[in-house]
Amino acid sequence: GQRIAFAEQVIQQYHPRPDFVEQSSADIWAQSAQAIRNALSMGNIDPAHVVALGVDATCSLVAVGAHGQPVSVAEDASPERDIIMWMDHRAREQTARINASHDPALQYVGGEVSVEMELPKVLWLKQHAPERYEAVWRFFDLADFLVWKACGADVASVCTLTCKWNYLAHEQRFSKTLLAAADLLDLGEKLPRQVLPLGSAAGSLSAQAATALGLPKDIIVATGIIVDHSVRVGIINEKTFIAGISGKTIRALDDVVVQTFPAEGGFAGFAKNDPAKCVTLLAHLFRRLELSFADISRVLKIYQSL
Repeated sequence: GQRIAFAEQVIQQYHPRPDFVEQSSADIWAQSAQAIRNALSMGNIDPAHVVALGVDATCSLVAVGAHGQPVSVAEDASPERDIIMWMDHRAREQTARINASHDPALQYVGGEVSVEMELPKVLWLKQHAPERYEAVWRFFDLADFLVWKACGADVASVCTLTCKWNYLAHEQRFSKTLLAAADLLDLGEKLPRQVLPLGSAAGSLSAQAATALGLPKDIIVATGIIVDHSVRVGIINEKTFIAGISGKTIRALDDVVVQTFPAEGGFAGFAKNDPAKCVTLLAHLFRRLELSFADISRVLKIYQSL
């Protein structure tokens, strides 16, 4: 397909002190709605021609109360700050506690959770603001929150839960021993009721959301996805490539796994921090796929467009 229009809006960040980064779900929803309306206008697009809505977002933690109201995650309980942003590193002690369990479930995330994953953040809130933790009806990953706002579906993406919540997708469960070690055995009561696969329909756009977004009511709302896991696709020499939006992964769909770049660096990180290794990896990639110099140029253009 061809992109018809692109619009962006600035969203707020709060930095109350080092390692703390918070956001407002109300602000993100409002700015997302404005961006959609702007894109429709810029592209001269008839909203009646829009048939579906897809959402990707960063892995930020959203706390929602029983009646849909925000639950503050801020130390000073500022009501609008209901998101612990992905880059927030307040939960270092909680991360160490979870990793000290050496639970078998951790083998699926390289042996330890990152401070940027969701279980440490949830545990931080439970320990530092237990009354607000109790008030949470749902903890959402941001992509799942936006889907919920769009269609009211109490669902989570298998992508968000598996990659950031230590959900064991292949067994369709959480590790009870890991949750027990983290004092989070009650977490399941605060997570969405249904886990959906990528590419599935989560629901239909609600009348309220349709008004906010300027889109037709009842169009399909797709299951959410983590922003780094959404992709661009390119065809080169009859081989189909998938490139992660942050350049972390590139694969050929003819069963040849070309190269998966480490999450801490990604393609851009290697190019900046270890150019020699980046060149070696690219040389391996191109040799395995027998690409010409012209093909190499086209691969790099895919990355430049991300």
